Amino acid sequence: MLGDFTMTDIVTRTELEEAKVDCKDLGDALNTKKVINPRYGEAFYSLPLAVQKVMETGGFEPFLTQAQLLSSTPTISPKAAKALDTGKIWYWGKGEGETEDSWHDTGLSELDQAISFTAEKMSFEYAEKLFKWEDLNKIPVMYLDALARLWLANLPKDVATHIGEFIDMQKSVYTQNGKNLNALYDSTGLPVAWITSDGKTVLPKIGVLTDYIENKVASVNRQYVDSVNQSAFLTDSLAVQTMGEFQQQQTVITAADVNAAAVFPHNVTKLRIPAITRIQKNKYLCFFEARLNDDDFGENSQGVCTLTVNESTFEITTSDIKALHAREVRPSGGFYTFMNACATKLDSGRVICLYVKRYGTSEHYIYKRYSDDDGLTWSDYENIGTQLNMTFYNLLCPCSQGLVKRYGSNNGRIIFPVWYSGKAYVASDFRAGYIYSDDGGTAWHDGAFAEIPYGNEVQCAEDLNGDLIFAIRLDQTVGGGTNDPTIQVKKLVKLLNGTLSTFIDIPAPRLTNARVMSGLIQSKNAYDRSTPKLQFICANDLNRKNLKVWNSYDSGLNWTQYDVPNTEVFAAYSCIEKLSYEKNLLLWEADNYSSLKTSIVSLRNLIGVA
Repeated sequence: MLGDFTMTDIVTRTELEEAKVDCKDLGDALNTKKVINPRYGEAFYSLPLAVQKVMETGGFEPFLTQAQLLSSTPTISPKAAKALDTGKIWYWGKGEGETEDSWHDTGLSELDQAISFTAEKMSFEYAEKLFKWEDLNKIPVMYLDALARLWLANLPKDVATHIGEFIDMQKSVYTQNGKNLNALYDSTGLPVAWITSDGKTVLPKIGVLTDYIENKVASVNRQYVDSVNQSAFLTDSLAVQTMGEFQQQQTVITAADVNAAAVFPHNVTKLRIPAITRIQKNKYLCFFEARLNDDDFGENSQGVCTLTVNESTFEITTSDIKALHAREVRPSGGFYTFMNACATKLDSGRVICLYVKRYGTSEHYIYKRYSDDDGLTWSDYENIGTQLNMTFYNLLCPCSQGLVKRYGSNNGRIIFPVWYSGKAYVASDFRAGYIYSDDGGTAWHDGAFAEIPYGNEVQCAEDLNGDLIFAIRLDQTVGGGTNDPTIQVKKLVKLLNGTLSTFIDIPAPRLTNARVMSGLIQSKNAYDRSTPKLQFICANDLNRKNLKVWNSYDSGLNWTQYDVPNTEVFAAYSCIEKLSYEKNLLLWEADNYSSLKTSIVSLRNLIGVA
């Protein structure tokens, strides 16, 4: 044995010292709670410390962060680990249908469980909203409460209760396999919404409404708008079942009233081109052109008055008749006329009004005035046309309303629809479009103009996704003075949110046969809880009579229709505004332009009863 011994078998002093260190590390690893730093390899927990860590994490391997956990690859499977930063427990192994191991979130964080438990208890104990669907202004459109009741905007009771109250009024009940309790019908007799025996609300092409909302609650795209409009239609259809019919007309101002006010330097026999702007819940500014006679370019001045609606009797009081701008004598002959005022009220309370200074067809100027006291006093006028880089002549306001964008991009932008008549005032050169301001009405910029020949007097409203909807009068006169149904008299187009430059046709049905000014608004507003829909008013006859109101719940594709009574003889230019959720204010030129008349009309009248 000794013969086999060599010098290489002798343990050196260094090796003994290193072995001593290794033995100490081994002892520490078994008997102390510390991190071991070995001569080779990475530091590690001692056994007692590792056991303590495992116990502290509920028996799972701990990781300081969830990112570290997910980046690790265990050598055994299955395995569980815990991320200390999130408290989440993760499982390493194969899930159902998987062929390779991977990390799976068990969702068992103690914090998550506590939050879920608390929220569940609070929701059910206090009947909180389990979920709510809000519009882009954070106003609830509908919600489910803890008792699984569906509530819609503007309905004072949940849907099931509301239906229960009017179900006896329904003459027909739609049933299919005994599963449908009640249905609402369109004009063709087809159901447009129904409530099933288990309390679910169903819409065509949508299905079970609550299921659809849960799947789409965060969406703000076109489908979001379609769904909100469906909700608005259902809300209104249910509400009108118990809403009374109402229609009350009144002459609010005459040419004689204006003459009596003695605010113009000429006699007034005609009141033309009305436009209304809502300035309070029940108060409106009414702009009008005070004319000496029928001459479009004669002694014509821009007037304004205030209309106040008594919310109990719905009688309208007219006050504060004043001249916004009286006609002026032109130094080289003739008169400058002032006309086509349109306005909008800003969130600041300021009312901005644009109107036209005009001489014949060759000189047009856009003037701006503003009021900070709802029209009691007005600023000096300013010619804002000098700010616009127009390469064409004769820019005009459209006798309409401006608006402040509420949805989508460019929130807060002031939009005014306008049109221009071209250098030679040839109808085929007419184009409609808009101008805008992003600083509260100080600086004004060119917008865009639709390349649609004959387009002039134009109205504008905003859809819930920020699209701008325009109704454009077309002065194409081929066919003479008859109501030729082949001639376009109104064009509906839209500007997509974010672009505000490319006009797209809306394939809507023919709404009117009259080439006159119309009114177009978005029903949803800052003064009441009206549901979103487009509302359009216009005479329906080329001879300026038979006033109609249309409502659209799908961004202008389809429209309901209402005939305004007592307009069979004469009703020319017209306007529409909201008064409340249940009622609208209509206004139009009457009595061969010698007066302005109004109608307060119920939503039930406007959309009918299914």
